[in-house]
Amino acid sequence: MKTSRILILVFGFILSFQFMNAQNLNQIQRGQRGYVPQSNFSTGTYIEKVDPYKTTERMLVKCNDEFQLDAFQSEILKSMLITKFEKHNSILEDLNNNRDSRKKKLTDLENQFLKDLNQVFTAQQIKDYQHMNFDETKAERKKRKKDEKRKKKNKS
Repeated sequence: MKTSRILILVFGFILSFQFMNAQNLNQIQRGQRGYVPQSNFSTGTYIEKVDPYKTTERMLVKCNDEFQLDAFQSEILKSMLITKFEKHNSILEDLNNNRDSRKKKLTDLENQFLKDLNQVFTAQQIKDYQHMNFDETKAERKKRKKDEKRKKKNKS
């Protein structure tokens, strides 16, 4: 009985050693040649530059639908949005800013923009504006791409 237990234990150790050896732990793998450094991932989101005019048009349509703005309010909002996005792009283009200062400047820009919205919106409308989603839905994106294809086809 003892010999069978010892035999099973020895067989188990040999089998587990074979599995560990087959995995090549801490050794260069077959397809891996040389030193490959680990990639450094940023936990924050990447902020991209935007086209001020296209983004303003998309946001202006949604604001007009939501808040029923007249032509004068719409023009004021349009100019405010364009200047906001141009400043946003200039902050992102400035290579002297590090990530933290860029983030601080962008939040300051957003806060200043919300203060300037008092010219056009009421306090409740500003709260509603902050909670609005200006991202394109799939249907809007599909329609926009379809329209762009039509324009491109008609140009040719």
